[in-house]
Amino acid sequence: EALFTIDEETGMTGAKGLEEGLLEGEILLNLDTEEDDEIGIGCAGGVDVTAKRTYSQEDAPEDAVAFNIKRFPVKDDVILEPSKGFKTTYDPFDSKSASSTFLANKT
Repeated sequence: EALFTIDEETGMTGAKGLEEGLLEGEILLNLDTEEDDEIGIGCAGGVDVTAKRTYSQEDAPEDAVAFNIKRFPVKDDVILEPSKGFKTTYDPFDSKSASSTFLANKT
């Protein structure tokens, strides 16, 4: 599962319509960062926190699936209709988009 939201800086409006229980995943990876070479591990609610830690890289399991999410230019809104029936219209370049959350499920 993947959940994409916008407008978290102005009141989490992108996630307000998310129904309880819709997501079934047990692990949350927050990719909210302003830098290309950083990994976000959580949200500090508007507070800047810098932490450092050493880690060891491991090979991914054979059945792992990788996703590369890129922002790309579009001429019109993109209509997304995931398998769970969550429908929304999202324009990544329009901060006043009618809906600002979409969900992608692995099928």
